[in-house]
Amino acid sequence: MTDTPDPHGPYIAAVAAALGPDCAAVESAYPPGGDPPYALVTLAPGRAATAGYDGLRLAWGPDRGWDWFPELAGDDYEWMGLDLLHPLVQPVVAAPALVAAAVRLLLLARTERLPLPGPEAPGASTAIPALGAAVARGHLDPVTAAALAAYWPSERGWSRP
Repeated sequence: MTDTPDPHGPYIAAVAAALGPDCAAVESAYPPGGDPPYALVTLAPGRAATAGYDGLRLAWGPDRGWDWFPELAGDDYEWMGLDLLHPLVQPVVAAPALVAAAVRLLLLARTERLPLPGPEAPGASTAIPALGAAVARGHLDPVTAAALAAYWPSERGWSRP
């Protein structure tokens, strides 16, 4: 276990808040040992069923951004291939409202309209220790780190531009 905060944690929390009742569960982590940060979001089962799926999940990572995939009974998602992932939005750090809009399309079974394009999130100071550490470890590029910084609360004492 590590006490390093998730560099993407505040951003993932903002996306979960934007999803509202469509969000059933969130797993966000920055594993020790050299793995990049990631997040998994499970969408509300009833809403997924309305779209014709047993379940739907979203995956976020600093290399691909947001993807969606249907839950497959009994499958171990740790070993799933990238061919099961479908792009949801672009860019990597898309605005939470854009992610929520893409999920609404997904839940309406309108996947032909995905991925939704959007502008890069506004950059902010990268003086936040967790973001600087992730850049130093090679897990985030500086542009992604600056976009994630916009979601860190300024009351923690980190400066904003």
